Amino acid sequence: MSKPKIIEATYRIVTPMFIGDVEKKASGITPASVKGALRFWWRALNWGRIRDNKGSDAEALRALHKEEGELLGSVGNSEKGGIVGGQGRFFLRVTLKNEQKWQERGLINWAKYLLGQGFRDGLLRNALLGDLYLTCVLKPKISQEQSKQLMDAILALGMFGGLGARARKGFGALAIQSLKISDEEKKIPQNKNDYIGFVKKLAEKYSWKLIKEKPPFTAFCAETRIDVSVSGTNPMGLLDEIGKEQQLYRSWGRNGKVNGIEAERNFEEDHDLVLGVINGKEPKTLPKRIVFGLPHNYYFSSANSGVDIAPKEESRTRRASPLFIHVHQFTDNSSVLIQSLFPATFLPEGTKVQFKSRSQNSFDVTVNDETIDWDVIYKYLDRDRFSAKETIL
Repeated sequence: MSKPKIIEATYRIVTPMFIGDVEKKASGITPASVKGALRFWWRALNWGRIRDNKGSDAEALRALHKEEGELLGSVGNSEKGGIVGGQGRFFLRVTLKNEQKWQERGLINWAKYLLGQGFRDGLLRNALLGDLYLTCVLKPKISQEQSKQLMDAILALGMFGGLGARARKGFGALAIQSLKISDEEKKIPQNKNDYIGFVKKLAEKYSWKLIKEKPPFTAFCAETRIDVSVSGTNPMGLLDEIGKEQQLYRSWGRNGKVNGIEAERNFEEDHDLVLGVINGKEPKTLPKRIVFGLPHNYYFSSANSGVDIAPKEESRTRRASPLFIHVHQFTDNSSVLIQSLFPATFLPEGTKVQFKSRSQNSFDVTVNDETIDWDVIYKYLDRDRFSAKETIL
């Protein structure tokens, strides 16, 4: 009997990874969390290929889920509430080496903005750093094409993504350091130019440019934009720089200042709209900044009150950001910060978004195509202050 083929990959955890147990302690990384991330990036890569051969999104989604289940396994609810489904076509093991426990010790000032309110108010969680080793033992039934797709998903996770809380904001970033199948080494990006070349090859291989319509979920398409925004040698320094630019771009500030710097106040209409809700005025539209994701929380010191904005449905209370931040560190320790924008259906047509003020005023606005302004993020990405800005796609 021949030996099974094995895919092995090494990732460096470049920025603190907030992942752990029910007590929010960073105790390790499970195969389930890694497989979930591989599933996410497999879908993102393969949507364009599948959609190009189907007549509708609904038909493409059915085909996508079928292929996904064959390769990565599928789960579903039985009539008795149990979990049923296939196991997929490989076994997965993960090992954490050179582990370091990271705990906030005066986190660089601006990066706190990317953590969100819950983390900023008291970083009680510790986090992981170190090297993550992934081993996929391929089953005999796996096809050559499925093996290639799996390797591409492993690569994409280590080029664009991460694990844990706030992964889309650049925390828990995984940078691929090596990739091989049955001891055959595969090429990985070794520097910025390599990285750009790898992105372009993936775009061509998976026909992103052919998908003109926005996908129904986060996936690569013709409108996907990927930028190298800043570069350097200190990953947390790069994340701090991006946190600064996002906060200055998006924030109204207090007394005309944002962290001691003069406020740009790019979204005066948003400010006035939400302040009107506090004063009982019904909104007719949504803040432009919601394109960065929901929920949004506003507080006005002048009124000693605030407003929370989120999808109203109990089954859908948030919309994750379409903008991914990824800090990529190469084997020589040089680093780049990648910002990837994935335009997609923001919320289903007709979804109600609720404005709920702490003064008990509550209003709903219905989402449609005209309420979402994607130019808000494009203008952010085009800021002159990004020191190494280079748009790959």
